[in-house]
Amino acid sequence: MPNPVNPGNQANLPSDREVKGMPSTAPDSFQDFRQRVAQRIRQGKPGDLQGEVVHLGNLMSERGVSPQNREERLMKEIWEVSTPQEKETLAGLMVRLTERELF
Repeated sequence: MPNPVNPGNQANLPSDREVKGMPSTAPDSFQDFRQRVAQRIRQGKPGDLQGEVVHLGNLMSERGVSPQNREERLMKEIWEVSTPQEKETLAGLMVRLTERELF
């Protein structure tokens, strides 16, 4: 899927090696995405969790992970039209939602 910020050029997406500690594979589903975020929160490791979530979202978008329902489709569409700053905001919201579910 093309980079919505820079259509036709995925070179601006972070490489798998740019985000330390993150897996090099895209989550294969939105459920897998949420589980990975929850795992990072449970680990309690300091770092740029929002940046890691943006990285996972970009991997999913880049690799064309298919949404399984309307809510996931909406999230995918929002992600695709978001600026990098908006993606940071969305990532922060995902972290807070996941924290609320965990604690």
